[in-house]
Amino acid sequence: MPGSRFVGALPRDIERRVTHQDIASMVGASREMVSRIMRDLEVGGYLESRGDEVRRRLPGKPPRSPLIDLYERRQSELRERLRSLESARITSAAATNRALLGAMVDESWLGARLLSRLAEPRTASDLATLVGEGVDPVAVALARLHRGGAVDAENGRFLRTERGTEMVTRLQRTTGVDLAAA
Repeated sequence: MPGSRFVGALPRDIERRVTHQDIASMVGASREMVSRIMRDLEVGGYLESRGDEVRRRLPGKPPRSPLIDLYERRQSELRERLRSLESARITSAAATNRALLGAMVDESWLGARLLSRLAEPRTASDLATLVGEGVDPVAVALARLHRGGAVDAENGRFLRTERGTEMVTRLQRTTGVDLAAA
């Protein structure tokens, strides 16, 4: 018979066309309410419609909502983006550490010697005198230490940061050499 078929909707199959208005009249509800409930039942996986035919779904897992697929896709994209950002952060930190280590050991450990003498703010010329080097190599080493986060500069004076202090402490502990005396 043409039209909608509701199979298993009531105790017996209904083989005639039944509209939402007919259902609303049967149960004492508005057509709009029946339409909303039918849509909710379909979205929830309890009913399945194909054209004019509506069927009750067998018990089991309801179909996946497109919103769940979208949510999971976005969640996966965010996880991948976080992995990428974390990888970039680690790579950047490793590059900074390599550059800082290079700044410390180049020119006969000039950077390490400068860091050990920066417990209090000093100018580049004061530091050059303390380590017995020219101002130019001292300025270059200080700039590299600053880029690596081991030294802060303010008003032409340089001071060791917490990171710089940690580096001096680790270096002295591992080598057993007092860098301030070197």
